[in-house]
Amino acid sequence: MGDAGRLEGDLLDGRVSFPGPCTGAELATAYAAADVLVLPSRAESYGMVVTEALAYGLPVIAAEVGGVPEAMGHGADGTRPGVLVPPGDPAALASALRGWLADGELRRRLRRAARERRASLPRWTRTTAVLAGVLQGAAR
Repeated sequence: MGDAGRLEGDLLDGRVSFPGPCTGAELATAYAAADVLVLPSRAESYGMVVTEALAYGLPVIAAEVGGVPEAMGHGADGTRPGVLVPPGDPAALASALRGWLADGELRRRLRRAARERRASLPRWTRTTAVLAGVLQGAAR
């Protein structure tokens, strides 16, 4: 590993964790303990995990694929509650992560936008009603 790799490893040591699959209370605890969701997907149909993170007021760094930009949305003042990067671009993802780690003002701005976005997310009762209507229409 070169000096740059060692520096980045030292910078991230103890700051990044990969908990694996979580459900229920364990998932809620993981979101509550997290600082940011990182989703470097190459494809996402909707981006449910983005919506879940935002429901906890958690900012997102994600690849700009599929429904992720729509799921991410914007805060009340138009600020995105995260950073979108081109899919399959590790340099852009690294830059976004460095920005997150190094720029306290960026973190504050994205956290504020994530909390605002949380307040504007549709409730599951509305979402299930819309889905039920679509399914009923399809059944006719």
